[in-house]
Parts: sequence; C-alpha cells; structure tokens
Amino acid sequence: MNIIPDFSLTGITTFRLGGFARFFCEVKNIEDLKGAISFSKEKGVPFIVVGGGSNTLFRDDGFPGLVIKISFTGIEIVRSEDSVSIYSGAGENWDSLVMLAVTGNLSGIENLSGIPGTVGGALVQNIGAYGREIKDVFLEAEVFDAGSGELKKFSAGDCDFAYRSSIFKTNPHLIVLKVTLKLSVNFSPSLSYPDLRRRLESRPSPNLKEVREVVLCIRAEKLPDWRKIGTAGSFFKHPVVPGDIFRSLALKFPEVPLLREGVDTFKVPAGWLLDKVGGFKGVRRGMVGTAPRHALVIVAEPGAKSSEVVVLAEEMRQKIFEETGVTLEPEVMTPGVEWGNLQV
Repeated sequence: MNIIPDFSLTGITTFRLGGFARFFCEVKNIEDLKGAISFSKEKGVPFIVVGGGSNTLFRDDGFPGLVIKISFTGIEIVRSEDSVSIYSGAGENWDSLVMLAVTGNLSGIENLSGIPGTVGGALVQNIGAYGREIKDVFLEAEVFDAGSGELKKFSAGDCDFAYRSSIFKTNPHLIVLKVTLKLSVNFSPSLSYPDLRRRLESRPSPNLKEVREVVLCIRAEKLPDWRKIGTAGSFFKHPVVPGDIFRSLALKFPEVPLLREGVDTFKVPAGWLLDKVGGFKGVRRGMVGTAPRHALVIVAEPGAKSSEVVVLAEEMRQKIFEETGVTLEPEVMTPGVEWGNLQV
C-alpha cells in the first residue's frame, strides 16, 4: 500500500474540484484497507472513503486527513433456476455492471443505466432512477467495520435503506467491500416513470437493451456529460414535506407536481422548485452555474473553485426556503462544509 502525501483531489471526483488531501491511498484488498485505517489512527487524522467520486465535493482547502479510494474488483455470476446472484467488488464501475447484466439478459438494474460511480458508492447512496432503486435488488454486502476492525455481512434488513441514503452513508466507519445483487432471468419492464413509459409505449414488448438505450437517451437529454464538465449530477434531494406545508405550497403554486410519499407526506421535485419557483435553470455565477436543461444540476467550468459551488448552492437553498418554507438538503457529500441553519 502506497500512502501519498499532499495529494491533489481534483482528479478523483467528477466535480474535478477541491484542494489537497494530507494523505491519500488506493486500497485493493482487505489487508491494504486495514493498513490504511491503522495509518490514520497512528497519525491521529480522520479518514474518508471514496469510490468513483461522483457524489462528492471537496473544499478548496482539501481534506485534513487520509482519503481512501476503494478499488476492490472482481465480478462473479451464480445462476439458479429463475434468478441470478451477481457478486461484485465495491470498486467496480456501476454502469459497466449494468451493461454486463443487460448483455447477459439479466433484469433488475437496467433502469439504473448511466449513473456514474462505483458499485460500493451505489449501495451507500441507495441510488435510484426512473422508478427503481438499488435496494430493490440488493441481497447482501460484505462490510469492514473500521471501528471494531471486524468483517461483517449486511442483509437488506440491516441497511436502513431510505431515499438516497443507507446505514453506510450515515455510519461512514462501515466500509462496503463487496455487494451481492439478485437479478431475474424473467424480464418484466419497470415503466412507472412517465417519460420512460411514454417513449416505450410504441414498443409492445421492449427488451432489456431497448430499456437501457431509452434510459441513457433520457439522461443524455437532461443531464450534462460529467466526462466533459465538472458536475455531480443532482445536487439536492427531493424534499419530503408534511401535508400542511405541501397544501400551503399548492395554494401558492397550483401547478406543483403531486408525488405522494406517505399518508400525509409529499415528495416535491427539487428541480421543479429550483426552476419554476427559484428561476435557477441555466444561471451563471462566475465559473459555476446550473445546467441549461436542469436547474437541479450544478456545473463547474475549468478554473472554478469549490467555494463558488457552495455559494451558489446556498443561494438556491435560501431562495427556495424564502419562497416556500421548504429546506433543500444536499444529495452531494460535502465534507467540512457548514450549510445554513434553516428551520422549516
């Protein structure tokens, strides 16, 4: 294991921003990971784990401890009569795994095509898109508990899955090493997302490849290419609000989309709020701004600073709170950033 001091963080996230980590290492096996954790304890510095860096914004002054990049690889496919278990190292590329499944006529994750990042990061975030989440196909994870030094197995019931969250996100000492997903050999398309359903309605029996192609097309139309411009995709979560706040919002903005989440709770599309209420689609603030087709996506040009992203994001939060009483919570991980203490 190679510990690198004063490591530039700009190359390990899709935002391509941030200063220097005091220390950095890439780990490919459990021995290296244990060594990295021991190193951080010996030096008395904090550590943070990253995968593909597609959901992280580091500050301009970097990270004062050890950044550990998880690069556990390896994929194994085990078939049974009507289902297939895929065992994947946490460092494998997520979309490559989706493509492998689709090519092998294995269904369950095709709606999650095109999402950048690693398999481990996908589980931590409980990624979701177009009516599906990774929790829908999750079977088991192998996890290293950096607190106790133990290897553990987590089933779905152990993971506290929630909207864009899991026990691994709220407890960063639990480090995902391997993920097992259960896919099906009997394909039944999941078309609850209106735009996906509309585009496939002319095809009475769409196959896996067609669903993946349409999902990739929708993403390309709405989202900027992270390989060409700095971004982490959707910057904020869709807020879930109680009924009284939603009804007050609907009185002021009758066209607000209705997404019932619970008995008297509602999920409000953050992109709609930022576009229709805040007017943030396509805005520019120096070297950063929002995507021309999606107000929820913050982009950063070469030469931008992380602080510019934070200032814009806080402006967006403040505007929406002032207009609606709704607080937007960042979906992107922002270590060390202190967001405003807004109260609903």
